[in-house]
Amino acid sequence: FLDGWGTELRYAVNITDGYLLVGNEFLASGQVRGYVVRINNQGDLQWMKNLAQGTTGKLFSGIATIDGFVVFGLSSQSIGGKSSVWAVKLDVSGNVVWSRTYGGYVDSAARSGVLTQNGDCLLAGYTDSEGDGNYDFYLLDINYSGDIVWNNTYGGEGSQKAYSIAKAKGGYVVVGDIQLSNSATDAWVLKVDIEGNVLWNKSVGGKDADSAAYATTSKDGGC
Repeated sequence: FLDGWGTELRYAVNITDGYLLVGNEFLASGQVRGYVVRINNQGDLQWMKNLAQGTTGKLFSGIATIDGFVVFGLSSQSIGGKSSVWAVKLDVSGNVVWSRTYGGYVDSAARSGVLTQNGDCLLAGYTDSEGDGNYDFYLLDINYSGDIVWNNTYGGEGSQKAYSIAKAKGGYVVVGDIQLSNSATDAWVLKVDIEGNVLWNKSVGGKDADSAAYATTSKDGGC
């Protein structure tokens, strides 16, 4: 607790001498702001940072870079309003290097990310690009300065939301769920090459609701 109703932790980034914990603080006013904590291997607090962006600035995950961290999620200018992807670069001491939003008048969010071979941050999430309530997988490649290198949407009929991305042989695997009309969700798995071109996609599930929440790389190059 700080001056709000409570805090949550969403993700832990494993770093050489400890962990970066990424989450949110909920204020009595209904506002949300990002909450980032660095601890050492013994759990001792190194520093803590609150990050605000609009009425709602919510963080879902983070990435360790060569000189700090990038944390990301969504931001909105009003409670319950349309959201944009929000990313913040921090140095190793928790100082803000830059804070950027991506997107316009549609709902978008970044839920997971990886560091690419050339040092970019590849963020995965979802966007309602047509504004019709149906989402697509969304990949956003940003460089050292937070500038967009490329961004792509993936989907078709129904609604698709991506929750996690992992490195894989020849590219990346992105996982989430897909919902067609009023049916229950199935898990949806998408593989792209390093430039974001689709290699294959598959849905997995039965008659009830299924969703893939996390992906990690296996020793044989799969996920």
